[in-house]
Amino acid sequence: MRSYAIFTAIVMSTMLVVQGCSSGEQKYAPAQKVKEATSLDRVREWLTFFSKTGQTDSGVSLIREELGKVSVPGVDTAALQAEFDAATNNSNPATRKKLAEELLKKLPN
Repeated sequence: MRSYAIFTAIVMSTMLVVQGCSSGEQKYAPAQKVKEATSLDRVREWLTFFSKTGQTDSGVSLIREELGKVSVPGVDTAALQAEFDAATNNSNPATRKKLAEELLKKLPN
């Protein structure tokens, strides 16, 4: 029994030594930088959903604020927000979809 314990200890020690003998160089894939979503990205995503479903969600006020941060050459931000309000406040789902789609077309790519 004693020789079995000694043998087991030798095998375990050898395994630890062999494992510890690596070059120490770890090869990792380089971290990819995550692109942070811009106000335009968030507005586009929300309007795309809205133009397909006609349904608003709890993010309406946040998206309206984000729309205020979007710069569209030749278009006043207040006008975009007014169109957004018209789309979200309309009672007809088909009209909401159409208005959202039109607003989406006005945003820069």
